[in-house]
Amino acid sequence: MGKNRCGQLVLVLLCSMSVYGQNKEGKARLQQPADVVEVGVSPARAREIRKLLDALPATPGGTNEANNLVDRTIAAYRKQYTSVPEEVWKTITSDLKKDFGPDRLGKTLAPIYANHFTDGEIRQLTAFFRSPVGRKWVAVMPEIQRETYNVGDGYGYLMGEQVNKILIAKGFAVPTGR
Repeated sequence: MGKNRCGQLVLVLLCSMSVYGQNKEGKARLQQPADVVEVGVSPARAREIRKLLDALPATPGGTNEANNLVDRTIAAYRKQYTSVPEEVWKTITSDLKKDFGPDRLGKTLAPIYANHFTDGEIRQLTAFFRSPVGRKWVAVMPEIQRETYNVGDGYGYLMGEQVNKILIAKGFAVPTGR
């Protein structure tokens, strides 16, 4: 079993054993998901990962996205509960941004990044996303994604056309039209 697989197994075992903790009085209590997720990442490694997450804009998992997640959640609730006064929404939004802000998101995401990248890779990624070319990558990536999806759709259509021609040439009935 490789080092990475072994580490994953240890993390799973630790998580399954850590689901129940003890409170100050020594009584068992169910731990929250963030308590379990944080198992296995050293504070030093978590700080390095946090630097990377702070350098990322929104995705994949940039800590700057935390407040946007709260805003989108509140916007969805506002549509459903139109009679709730603005002042209540402001209070809820403020509380959620404290409870689910960048610090908590960073702690929750650190094990994911730790599982996929070495310490050296985390430092390299952080340097990249802080560099001019890294910032440009972030700025143009949504446009590149849209354009590549369009190319993919076109390729799919062209491949389908070619498969249909081959099937027809071989005597198979192929439905026409799309």
